[in-house]
Amino acid sequence: MQISSSLAELEKKLIEDARKKAEEIIKNAEERARRIIEEAEKEWKEKAEQERKRIIEEAKMKACTILSEARREARIKISMAKKEVFDSVVEKALKDLKERKGFDVKKSLLNLLKESLEYIDEPTKIIINEKDSQALREVFEELNIKDIYIIYSDKIIGGVIVESRIGELIDNSYDTRIKRARITYAPEIHRILWG
Repeated sequence: MQISSSLAELEKKLIEDARKKAEEIIKNAEERARRIIEEAEKEWKEKAEQERKRIIEEAKMKACTILSEARREARIKISMAKKEVFDSVVEKALKDLKERKGFDVKKSLLNLLKESLEYIDEPTKIIINEKDSQALREVFEELNIKDIYIIYSDKIIGGVIVESRIGELIDNSYDTRIKRARITYAPEIHRILWG
């Protein structure tokens, strides 16, 4: 019986050792599996974070592009609106000049002619719009001007163009003065109107 009891003990010990070995193998496998899962989760989180950052960065770049484009379009629209307002002011001034509205034509011609005569010696011709003929005659009387040949032109809306004996011209027509004012005063008008 001793053999059978020794066999039973050996069998019990072998089973116990096998069970311990199996538990240890399982424990090691569980630990390895846990580490593999942790590493996979860490790697997934890192990749997810990188992807999240990439997506956010891409979205920021798109937003900047959209914002930049919107600002550019807004500047263009504002600039066009300013130009339209400025052009309408100039058109209104031209219309008033054509209709001889809102100003004293005789006084205007007197000032323009005096200014022109400061720069021209021996004036021989003056070009005006026919609408201003009566006012110019009165100016000639006031300034005691006699020997200047008057040419009527519908190519100017008003004002005077004075020519000297040697062909020098001083263009003080409303058309030219408006063009000059447009170039000279446009920045100032824009600053006043739109700060």
